[in-house]
Amino acid sequence: MRIIGLGVVVLTTLVLCTTVAFADVSSTDKNEIQDQIDSIVSSANRGDVDAILTIISPNAKPTLGSEIEESIAGKSISFEQSITSYEDLGDNRVRVNGRYAAQGTGWSVSGLSNFFAFERHEDSWLLFDTNFHQKLGLGYVGRKVTTIAVLTIVSLVVFLVLGTAWQRRSQQYAALEDLHEHLRLHDIDASILTEDSPEALQQDEGTLQRLTRHVFGGDPGYIAVRGMHYDLVTVRIAVVERTRSTSFTFNSVPVYEQGTSWTPIEYHYIVRTGIADGEALKAKLKKKAAGSASISHVEWRGSGLADLLNSQEELNMAIKSTLMPQDDLKVVYYRKNRVARIILTMRKEKRQRSVLGFSPGFSHSEADRSLPLPGTEKMSVINQIAGLVRQGTSGSSPL
Repeated sequence: MRIIGLGVVVLTTLVLCTTVAFADVSSTDKNEIQDQIDSIVSSANRGDVDAILTIISPNAKPTLGSEIEESIAGKSISFEQSITSYEDLGDNRVRVNGRYAAQGTGWSVSGLSNFFAFERHEDSWLLFDTNFHQKLGLGYVGRKVTTIAVLTIVSLVVFLVLGTAWQRRSQQYAALEDLHEHLRLHDIDASILTEDSPEALQQDEGTLQRLTRHVFGGDPGYIAVRGMHYDLVTVRIAVVERTRSTSFTFNSVPVYEQGTSWTPIEYHYIVRTGIADGEALKAKLKKKAAGSASISHVEWRGSGLADLLNSQEELNMAIKSTLMPQDDLKVVYYRKNRVARIILTMRKEKRQRSVLGFSPGFSHSEADRSLPLPGTEKMSVINQIAGLVRQGTSGSSPL
């Protein structure tokens, strides 16, 4: 019989290191039970199912014998068993806990646990329960490996999600603090609200929803503003970074390459409306660029508020002179909190340039780590739009 060398070492170590305190089982009984287990192991290695069936108690479940036969009969198995503890169950019954090493065609295991339960029947210790046969074979090993793989993958995913959530939470809170300081530098009366502040928008979320918000870019918190037409401000940083690249080659040699990546940053200026139906408050700015740094035409799409915004000639002139072609501006109504959000989207850009790319010494990169915060003119435009939102919701029916 072939013995699994590594399994012997593992099993011996486990036996020496394992100490379990159970009710005492006499040395005589231990020796007799050990003899029965040795007989089971020897019979399993020979494929002699009949010898094992003679050890099964008449009080065992009716299917135990057929289960053992199905697991062992006609199969080449190398099986070794060690005992880690004896547990007196009372009523002349003893449970034996152990670990085993085994191998067969296409599979092997070592150091896993199993048990045998014996009862004294007349003058012998007979087997009335066990799971040793259930842990032999390719099917069990495959299920075990699959379980371990799944648990490993799930643990890795959880670790990555928690790590991402923590990173994004820190990033967004830092952005909120930067925005708060920016508002105060522009003489706007602003203060960061605590999560339980009655002025903050109620999230009504559990741990999973909060985790999802941190991962996928929900509101990290709120800044209360006084003296403006909007009530709250927050910032959201998009999860996905977008990229664009250009290159120039000469005779297939990269002479100049430039890659631009950007992360959309959303500034939410929140106006409490108190109305249940805010469909008329939705508006999105459509613009026509004149080159890469200016806008030639703007138009608001939507109804109600969009019509009102389109009638504001001075405001739209200010938008054309203030916004960049890559900026976005829209008004969205949130039924849950009955608020309108004026959302200004700006880009946090990072450029990477390479000259004669085959030579690292000539590479150059530049990145702006600070947020692209809205200036005085943009904040004035936002405040005017917030005033029109308030104007549109001041009556009994919006706009």
